Amino acid sequence: MALNPPRRRFPSTGRLPCGRSVDALWDSVVSGAELDHHSASCPHCQTALDGLRALHSATRQLVDEEVSAPPSLLERVMRVVRTEARSGETVPLVSGPDPARISTKAVAAVVRFAVDTQPGAVLRARRCEVHAPVDAVDVLDVRVEVLVPEGYRLHEAALRQRIEAVVSAHVGMRLRELTLDVVEADTREGAT
Repeated sequence: MALNPPRRRFPSTGRLPCGRSVDALWDSVVSGAELDHHSASCPHCQTALDGLRALHSATRQLVDEEVSAPPSLLERVMRVVRTEARSGETVPLVSGPDPARISTKAVAAVVRFAVDTQPGAVLRARRCEVHAPVDAVDVLDVRVEVLVPEGYRLHEAALRQRIEAVVSAHVGMRLRELTLDVVEADTREGAT
């Protein structure tokens, strides 16, 4: 079964099958100028003019429409501004005169995600500190406190590998130093 390519209404040249320019027809619609004999009688021009008139009318309606911001817009914008102001310390993602930066809080969230979603483990990340070494580029030093259930045998090498892979995939940086502070949770009833 042969498939025909979709037929274009207007060739990519901007000309109708009759040779008339779509841009010239648009100009006549916008200006309101009278049509010449060809444009007034040509079926290709008439079809194009019908579409262009509908487009012009819709455009005019949008231009004339009164637009007002929703009442909550200012509060939403200010919430974003305050969040950006609280983002705190940042680290450069790449080197250069004006490098892109990421907040250390965002990197810490990625590290906590890696710990909390370690396959086959019931771990929780608590405190996480992220620092960019002054003498290196595109690497980070990370210290994270990992909460493990009482008596749980942590596979530290697998957790390190996961954290490094997740940070590399989501942040695009390597870890120069990764310190895991393992804290055993007291799961007895009434323990604090």
